[in-house]
Amino acid sequence: RGERDLEKATKVAPPEVAPAQAAAPKRERRRADPSFAVIGGDGDDDGATAAAAAGKSAALLALEEAVKSGRKLSGKERRLLKKETESYELSRKIATLGDAVVELTVADEGRGSGSGAADDADADAASANARDVRVRDFSIGVKGQKLFVSATLKLAHGRRYGLIGPNGRGKSTLLRHIAQRKLAVPARIDILFVEREADGDDTPAFEAVARADEERTRLLEEQTALERHLASEHDSPDLGAQAQATSASASASASEAALAQLSVVHERLAALGADACEARARSILFGLGFTREMQARPTRLFSGGWRMRIALARALLMQPTLLLLDEPDSHLDLNATIWLTHYLSTWRNTLLVVSHDMDFLDNVCTDVVLLEDRQLKYYRGNYQKFVSMHAQQQREHDKAFSRQEKERREGKGPGGGGSAGKGDRKKRGGPVEPEQVLLEKRKEYVVN
Repeated sequence: RGERDLEKATKVAPPEVAPAQAAAPKRERRRADPSFAVIGGDGDDDGATAAAAAGKSAALLALEEAVKSGRKLSGKERRLLKKETESYELSRKIATLGDAVVELTVADEGRGSGSGAADDADADAASANARDVRVRDFSIGVKGQKLFVSATLKLAHGRRYGLIGPNGRGKSTLLRHIAQRKLAVPARIDILFVEREADGDDTPAFEAVARADEERTRLLEEQTALERHLASEHDSPDLGAQAQATSASASASASEAALAQLSVVHERLAALGADACEARARSILFGLGFTREMQARPTRLFSGGWRMRIALARALLMQPTLLLLDEPDSHLDLNATIWLTHYLSTWRNTLLVVSHDMDFLDNVCTDVVLLEDRQLKYYRGNYQKFVSMHAQQQREHDKAFSRQEKERREGKGPGGGGSAGKGDRKKRGGPVEPEQVLLEKRKEYVVN
């Protein structure tokens, strides 16, 4: 008892928060640790503070005490310790908002300390001009369920990525976070996420697609207004000689300004390829199954599935730098799916698509991203190449797992009973090997 009292007396108390830091606003204290920025929910700082102060679970406390006491943990206990520690660390970093909507943490990309304002400005400029996406060490949770833990998002410009994984693991959530820029996507990259169907109103289907290009639509309206103004000036009624001379002088200067502006509008329309826009819109709609008669039909007369096709056509017409699609073939018939597969196989910008269709992934994608164990794993090549590489990895894992289980049964490997040799080496002063991480039996997953 005297030894325990002495040990308690000699323990160093945790450092107290300095008065200046304690008095600082909550937002400033959050910035004091640059390694994590918390995004999501309604920004309630009280929720984030409560999450950061969350205590350890009873299981974690018990296991930590066992480690401190020097007791050797079994394989099952080591796995539980790893899981509980990971859960605790994540809960400290994520802003928990009660029944909250979404929790997200993103690690800072890491500018070195002391780099100076010039380096920061250069980094910001490079990020603004980049067309590749790279977000490191982000975590996402929904209503307490962890979907991503310390994951990394890597999208190279011009590559077409197929995102695969079991349902309910966060694929659509990831697309939504990218589209809402909750992840650090460079500002130069314009993003289009086809998430919901087009609005149903009296607008014809063709017009609904063509008007997706807002700049073209605005320029066409301006062109019409300028041409109407010039026509009205030309058709103005005859006046008296003196009034006509005065009016002619004023209208001449106005006409010159209108003609100059009309020339600017024409040049911009030519640069945008406005003449080809109508033909492209009709071609896309036809590929997605719209006949000429259907293209003239008001959007309110279409079902939800057909309005999703209209929304998809709008996205394809706009050609964004980063296009996000969530199972686009689920609303298409066979002919439309074949057309979309061919169209996307020549897509020049970056594409991230979720699909469970192996043929679609095989013909469209240049890379496959596997969502597994709350991580994103990248494979170069189409789906068939992914299957081959992933099968090889699984065979190697199975061999390692079988070897581990055999050693455990014989008392030689991690989690086995063969600890005498290790203890003898420790007594003799010899080197002690570090604890090995136990492999887990792999989980099967097949697309489609």
